[in-house]
Amino acid sequence: MRDANGEYVDMLTVGRWYLENINKPEVSHEDQFVQEGMLAAASDSGFNQSFKAFEMAYEVLEKGQSPGLMSTAVPPAGPLMVNRVRAEMLGISLDDKMKFIDEVVEDAIALN
Repeated sequence: MRDANGEYVDMLTVGRWYLENINKPEVSHEDQFVQEGMLAAASDSGFNQSFKAFEMAYEVLEKGQSPGLMSTAVPPAGPLMVNRVRAEMLGISLDDKMKFIDEVVEDAIALN
């Protein structure tokens, strides 16, 4: 994003505006966004994706498996993270959901 002078706007400034003006819950695929203030993420690890792709490539290139006959493969999901500050902003109580949450982030960097 750019400001009225055509200068790039800092991503945390954009994040602050978003958090203060958008009243809908959001979910991301990267934990950094939960640390910045978004509500939740189930981290999609690039390492896990690459490792699964390597395993599949090995099956095709070394073992002769037909790619068309291979099952869909999904790498394991990362931990479910929730930002408590954002949950409170949205009026969402985490008390009865703690058994499903792997990590609670207690700060929203974009709001600092």
